[in-house]
Amino acid sequence: KNKIKLMICGAQKAGTTSLLHYLNAHPQVRKQKVKEFAYFVLDEMYNKGYENAFEKYFEPSKDDKVIVSKNVGIMYMPIAIKRLHDHNPDVQIVLLLRNPVERAYSNYFYAFQKGDENILSFEKAIEAEPERLKQNADYWRNCAYLDRGIYSKCIEEFLKYFLKKQLHIYLFEDF
Repeated sequence: KNKIKLMICGAQKAGTTSLLHYLNAHPQVRKQKVKEFAYFVLDEMYNKGYENAFEKYFEPSKDDKVIVSKNVGIMYMPIAIKRLHDHNPDVQIVLLLRNPVERAYSNYFYAFQKGDENILSFEKAIEAEPERLKQNADYWRNCAYLDRGIYSKCIEEFLKYFLKKQLHIYLFEDF
């Protein structure tokens, strides 16, 4: 009961929020109230238990609806992938990917607009990325423009826990 049946993961700026929005419009889907379900990626939330997080993130329902969730951070955190598997080893996973160069540019402009990025040029931000990630990868995760475009290592991590038939990979350009 209350297990996630479909988890939307994927690259930042690859359409995951739009996909969640579209699926939430279906009457048989239990709606996620916020953009990112942080349970699998945040230790503090994970340690408080799934039911606690579930009540905060999903609308109440008397019906037996399909639970669809989304978090792009899972893709980049091996511990989160393992936690998702521990939660439901049969979950179906959607990975939305985007051309890594276009994704990096979009991510940079989004981070700059939000105030997460303080470097005024994309090229200089790319140059700074390796040092930033060495200093504090958690702090700079939203500014990991190149690192978050290396999809092969993320997919390999999913395949340590899930069968190929559970991974549904789509390109942003096709979405």
